[in-house]
This record gives sequence, C-alpha cells and structure tokens, in this order.
Amino acid sequence: MREQSDVVLTRRSDRDGWKRTTDCPQTGDEVRPLAEEDGKEPDRVQDQQQEEVERDREVRSMEGSVSECRQEWHVTAHYNWVLVGWIVFLVSQPHPAISGEAKAASPARTIVGAIRWNAWFGGNTYQRYLAPANWHTRLPFYSTSRRDGSVEVRSDSQQVMDQEIGYAAAAGLDYWAFCYYHPASWLEADKYNYGWRLYLSSKRKADLRFCILLQGQHLGPKEKWTETMQTFVRLFREPTYQKVCGDRPLVFMYSVAAVREWAGSTRTAKEAILELRQAAARAGVGNPYLVAQVYRPKDGVDSIDSLGFDAISAYSLPGGSGNQEYPFQELAKANRSFWDTCKATGKPVVPIVNVGWDNRPRRGNPAFGDLAGPWFTEPTPAELADHLGSAIRWNKANPHNAPANAVIIYAWNESDEGGWLVPTRSEGAARLNAIAKLLRPPVSQRATAPLSTIR
Repeated sequence: MREQSDVVLTRRSDRDGWKRTTDCPQTGDEVRPLAEEDGKEPDRVQDQQQEEVERDREVRSMEGSVSECRQEWHVTAHYNWVLVGWIVFLVSQPHPAISGEAKAASPARTIVGAIRWNAWFGGNTYQRYLAPANWHTRLPFYSTSRRDGSVEVRSDSQQVMDQEIGYAAAAGLDYWAFCYYHPASWLEADKYNYGWRLYLSSKRKADLRFCILLQGQHLGPKEKWTETMQTFVRLFREPTYQKVCGDRPLVFMYSVAAVREWAGSTRTAKEAILELRQAAARAGVGNPYLVAQVYRPKDGVDSIDSLGFDAISAYSLPGGSGNQEYPFQELAKANRSFWDTCKATGKPVVPIVNVGWDNRPRRGNPAFGDLAGPWFTEPTPAELADHLGSAIRWNKANPHNAPANAVIIYAWNESDEGGWLVPTRSEGAARLNAIAKLLRPPVSQRATAPLSTIR
C-alpha cells in the first residue's frame, strides 16, 4: 500500500444451502446473535425446474432487485453447469489455472474477500523493488523480465483484469476490496484507481463482487466532500457491489485516525461519516457498513464509539517484534490473537487474514523511510488455506461478534510487501487452488493451462 500515508434485506448464499434468518445490527444497536429458524434443514433442490427458478433469483439479486427485509440462505445445485465453462475459460488463458467449479454450495457461508491495491500501472515505482532475483518468486503472472535485468509488472489492461477476475471467482472468493485514492490526494493519485474502473468495465464482473477501501488521508478536499460522497454512492448502486447484513454496502477504511485531521475534529469527522450514511439513504442503496482497519483493537473501539463505525478489522496485522524472521504460523497466531482481543471488546469484528508479510523489497528505498521490523516465511498453500479456514470457523463460532459474517484477506496483489494470492510465475495458482478446496466442494478434475506462455 502507498505509504502516504434500518433495513436488512435478503441475501442469497453462493455456498451455504441452509436457510436461516439473521438481523445485522445498525450503528448504535446492540449486537445480537444470529437468530436461527426452526432448525429444520430444507430439502435439496433436485429437479430442473427448481434449478431454473434459483438461477432467475440469482440474476435478480445481482441486479439489486431483491429487497425483502430478511436474510435467506438457500440450497442450490445449479452451479454444476458452470464447471464446464470455467474449465474451457481457464484452459484457454495464458496463465496458471485453478482447479474446480465456480462457486458452489458449502456448509459455511462466510463472505471472503481480498484487498486489491492497484499500483501496477505503466512506469510504476514498485516494480523495481521486485527486480532482484531473490524476489522473482513473487512476480505475478502478468509480469515480464527484461534483458537488462529489470522487470515490468503491469496489470492495467482489460485483458489482465478479466483474467484476474476469472482466477478470483474460480477460487471461490466473493469480493475484492479496492483501495480508493481521491484524485486530488497528489499529482498522480488517480492512477491508483485503474483497478476498480477496469473491473466495472469488465464483461466478467458478475463473477466477482467488489467494495471500496477508503483511506483517511486520501478522502480529497473537505470542501468537496459532498461531491466525493456521490462518487461512493454511485459505486454502492452497482449491482455487483458487496453487501452485508442484507442491503448494507461494505466499506473498509484504513488510516482512520487521519479522518479527524482531515475533518478538523472528532465531531466534524463523525458528522462527515453521518453525511455519507444519509447520502446513501437518500439514494436508497442501504446504510453503509463501515469497518475501521486498525492495528490496536482499542483504536477500533474508539472508531465505533467516537466516529460511528460499525466494526473492527485491520489492513494487515503482522505482529512480532524486532528486525528478524518468524515462521508463518506466528503471523497466523498474531491474526487470531487480534480477532480474540477485538471480540473481548464486545464490538463487531471482520477478521483479517494475512497471507504473508515481508516488506524487505521496499527497505532501503528513501520513499519509505527507515522500514524495519519482523518478516515471516512464505506459507505453503496448505498453511494459507488452514489459516483462512480458521477465520471462517471463528465467524461460525462467534456469530454474536461477527454479524456481517465476512473475512478480509491481506492481500490479492501486495507482492512487494509479501501479501499475495494472485497467481505467480513461480508457483502458478497453487495458493488459489488451496483455498478453492476450502471455499468450494472438491471436484475430480483439475484444469491446467500452458505455463510456457508465461515469460
């Protein structure tokens, strides 16, 4: 990441076949446990007619036309037909492949997303940090090596975006959280917004939802807040915008403390956040579910109590001490400790799942100052999937503390900081294959694409 740094509607599950109703508390409400229905499991849908009904309902939901005031989770079997299409797509693409069928039913219905940071545009600063050979294992599938020893890492094309959507969706991810930079933040800030724009222009966007990740220091001029809010509201209106608790647009914010400085005071910062809620309400797009990304749980509590946020999470939470290496399991342990400490506050939580942390490629570069601190060994695909599974199990075991039933992964493409799921030239789609086994039921076939086409 750049260092400059009340209405509950129907939601349909892509993975959980059981029907149950939950109320997600609005800001200021007491967090209540998920309310179960009569405990009876609905019959599995078997006949073709019922499958067609379910498919029609899915399409209507993606277009934002469903507005019942409850959350229903349905059994469905209609995803089998998607498998053939995914295999054809993946085999035809010039990048590593992911096994399995597109999103299918699973016992747990936790919404799983990943942070997407979009700095990989033409001439970007960050690609040079990955040029040394010892960092080439991190190079994403869309990177190229040059004869002079440099590398080019660019994902700012529609073709690459469409391929990445295919990967993320086939792995079972529900959404990407796009880092948003107000164009006035600095001279080239708007370049970092290419990701969500390419996503919105993709013919494949219906395969994967999205949300925005705001930053307290990059909200734009305070006097233009009304205009900026309308940009966010337009995004909330998108049919593929990720909602939680029914109709509530999911919004993360990093550098929450900077909001006070931006607004001038705690009071005016809280008013600005309330204005965003009111603008969304006037537009009929639901009350935003605002998640504060912090390093200390007590700061998350303050964000909820003083500023009106809804839940606590983190952008990344490496933990550890000193300037030394630790095994990945220590990183996973630090994440789990954060979840439990947040739980102890009694506030809602969206668990953070680090897939890694090692920012040594950036160290020694004046733009980042005196970077230091711990780093962690890269996880095996199995370790990564197990860690994500622990977050999903945590949500299931703590419904009172995780009313949104969502998880956020650091990260999809923070390659130079050590957090990535995006397929790489070294290990292909091994990480995504591993989490696909967790997020989707097993299948008997593995789709493979020619790795020889990757430079």
